[in-house]
Amino acid sequence: MRNSIACAWSSSCKVQRQFLREKILRLPLMRMIRHFSRLNLRKLHPWRLRRCQGHRLGQGRPPFVFVFALGLLALSFWLMFHTFYILDGQLMISEKIWSDYGAHIPLIRSFSFGKNWPPEYPIYPGPPIQYHFLFYYFVALMEKSGWPLDLSLNFLSGLGFFAMVFGLYVLGTSLYSDRRVGFLAVIFFLLNGSLAFFSYFQKHPIRWQSFGADFRDLLHRSDFTAMGPWDGGPVIGFWNLNVYLNQRHFVLALGILLLFLACLIRFEEMKPKLRWLTTLLFTVLFGIMPLLNKPVCLMAGLFAATCFIGFPKMRRHLAVLGGGVLAFMAAEFFFGLNVGGDGNIKWYVGFTSHNQGFWSAVQFWIWNWGLHVFLIPIGFYLAPRRVKIMLFPIFPLFALSVLVKLSAEILNNHKLFNLVLMLGGILSAASLVCAYDRLKHGPRTWLRPLRFAGLPIVLLMTLSGIVDVTAIVNDHAVAIADVEMNPAANWLLQNTQPNDVVLNSSYMYHPASLAGRKIFVGWSFFVFSAGYDFSSRARIAQTIYSSRSPDVFCPLLQQNRIAYLTVEDTSQDRNLPPIDHLYFSTHFTPEYSDARMAIYATARLCGPVASAEVPRAPTWAVPPTLRGASSNQIARTEIYRPLAALQLSTALYTDRPACVF
Repeated sequence: MRNSIACAWSSSCKVQRQFLREKILRLPLMRMIRHFSRLNLRKLHPWRLRRCQGHRLGQGRPPFVFVFALGLLALSFWLMFHTFYILDGQLMISEKIWSDYGAHIPLIRSFSFGKNWPPEYPIYPGPPIQYHFLFYYFVALMEKSGWPLDLSLNFLSGLGFFAMVFGLYVLGTSLYSDRRVGFLAVIFFLLNGSLAFFSYFQKHPIRWQSFGADFRDLLHRSDFTAMGPWDGGPVIGFWNLNVYLNQRHFVLALGILLLFLACLIRFEEMKPKLRWLTTLLFTVLFGIMPLLNKPVCLMAGLFAATCFIGFPKMRRHLAVLGGGVLAFMAAEFFFGLNVGGDGNIKWYVGFTSHNQGFWSAVQFWIWNWGLHVFLIPIGFYLAPRRVKIMLFPIFPLFALSVLVKLSAEILNNHKLFNLVLMLGGILSAASLVCAYDRLKHGPRTWLRPLRFAGLPIVLLMTLSGIVDVTAIVNDHAVAIADVEMNPAANWLLQNTQPNDVVLNSSYMYHPASLAGRKIFVGWSFFVFSAGYDFSSRARIAQTIYSSRSPDVFCPLLQQNRIAYLTVEDTSQDRNLPPIDHLYFSTHFTPEYSDARMAIYATARLCGPVASAEVPRAPTWAVPPTLRGASSNQIARTEIYRPLAALQLSTALYTDRPACVF
């Protein structure tokens, strides 16, 4: 009986094969070629039709996914707490993020300690805020409810970083049904693929004669391989992890976007009720996205529009999502919140290689992205249709970033490049996985050993990132005295109104900023890059500090709603406004003074008290030749110091040490 069934089955298979052969031969030439291609598609692209056994998401070895996710979670929180924490009443801030936090800390404290609603930029009060503030508003709410500042900031930052890297893994794994693609994509993200290691090892060669000492120096280094354009090198400093430790609001926004794309891949597999719940969730998240990060909102809109065109079954849900997001944005605009850019959109070809020619631009991107420049387009060409639809927006985003300046500062375009490189890493990973499988299972056995060439290729694509790991591990912290350890900041917190504006005598980590009070004008780069006019306010501050006449500075103080001003000796720092501190100390009574700073109230300077008897000047404000003299002698002494031109620096990072008050 069994033999009869086997023979019948064999005969049936032969008949089917003969029928299929005759049918193919009768087809027209073009249709036959197309049919032949379909029959051999498995050999051309093994991961299009065949799921790689043992690597599928949710199958094979589930503990790997759990352990990998747990490792990413630990890495996320370690990075955040390693670069920012509070110790003995001092803010311990990594040197790599010290400069950017000079704008982030004032923004947080303006909500938690001050009164900043409707929100204004606390380092440029007056006009509505143009900077995306929502992440720091959430951090401030946590601090206001009793959480320490470091725990509040690092908790949200760690969750955002984990959502970003794990969302990248899930997206890469889901797109190709291959866990290796997701894993490699995460590795390519964490360890940047630039060619900066070439220039680094040219400057710091590892010689065989002194291999041990040179290798120890490599392990103890604390600077990144590249920080262009500030170091003058060809590789810019936006591909390492430092950008995500600096701009933590960007991290959370990217995490939401990547989880959204991962849900779209699985959207058709969801039950109807779960589809609508997912649509509602992301409608709310993307509705507030303009306040969280405007560039990510732009990128999310482009991805949603592409999926709307390419996936007909998603159109109804994506239409509801788009309508809900527009309704959110209209409500935010109605309440006076800035949901657009700063209006400084201009044609600007080349990013940082502006006006340097086509081949210079090609060399620039090869230096910055390495082999990704070649593997990303190869991976896109070999990708299945749904992957092409899902990842197609990275190409118009790249073109937009190269051709257009989206804000006052061209370097702000890096956010689009970061997402392009992150998602392009999925295509690079898929290219390598496809080549490995093709060589391993191909008919030519003599080519199979070539599959191990993938290891040196991956090493070449991650070597700069591996070297940069030591820069994060060995980073040093800068101590900034917080309110409890900062007498001037503590006085401002206890004796001024939450919405008072203070004319600041320094820019970075001013006591008023730590106390949640708004300062008149912040560091030039922060103000300029956010779309505000720094020079006009700098001139006003210079006039107030140097005029030596209440008839001149009192109207300016009152017109700009300045309630207090701080005075200190700025002669040793050319980046600070020149202040005639002796004039203030000999003619007016400070509300507060210590060995470094004095604080004056506008009401006392410009009211009847301003004409009272001249008090004795603080010791720090009197030149050594006049110390011990009476107040009237000091007041009659003509101290003339020419006003030097205010040096405006737009450097993102400065070697000037932090101000510890």
